Amino acid sequence: MAKGKTDFNRYQEDHKPLSCKRAIMAFCYDCMGGYSEGPQDCQSKICPLYPFMPYNINRIKRTNQSRIGLRPGEVRLLI
Repeated sequence: MAKGKTDFNRYQEDHKPLSCKRAIMAFCYDCMGGYSEGPQDCQSKICPLYPFMPYNINRIKRTNQSRIGLRPGEVRLLI
């Protein structure tokens, strides 16, 4: 199943708010026509959501480490 389909359908049926990540996934699913040609990168450099597009191989990925200010591989000891 294409990424964003469940979120898009859930929003259309229930009109419940989505998290930022789920809203982006649903928007991309809708914009790409439900990925009718299969899951692929839209390559739309002018879209402000493109850096977060689920099939963009260079998408911005947030990790728990980046949320608390750690660089990848850095460990913080709690004493």
